[in-house]
Amino acid sequence: MALLSWLGDVVAYCVAARELAAALSYEGAEPGSVHENTCSAMMEKAGDPLLRRAVRDGVVAEGVTVADLIALIVGIVLATEHHPDPAARAERLFRLAVAGLSPQVSAARRE
Repeated sequence: MALLSWLGDVVAYCVAARELAAALSYEGAEPGSVHENTCSAMMEKAGDPLLRRAVRDGVVAEGVTVADLIALIVGIVLATEHHPDPAARAERLFRLAVAGLSPQVSAARRE
């Protein structure tokens, strides 16, 4: 799915470009609003068509926003920045977030 590929690239880039995750932070912004931050607004513009297609195809729940997804990435990147291998740890946590925690949900998605 194009959305997951794009998000995975964003995670990898945020790990490599230290401080980018902090620049994407939504602290103080209205929920769902990324326009307080130019970098975030550009991310929303890039991700919105991918998200709309994923929702249309039924692979992402309605109501999920690009702001939600970027906040998830920011959390993962900030939580892993001091790990001995931040890129591998961030990738693992991102894949875990995408797959879900339940083995049944993960198995059902693979089928």
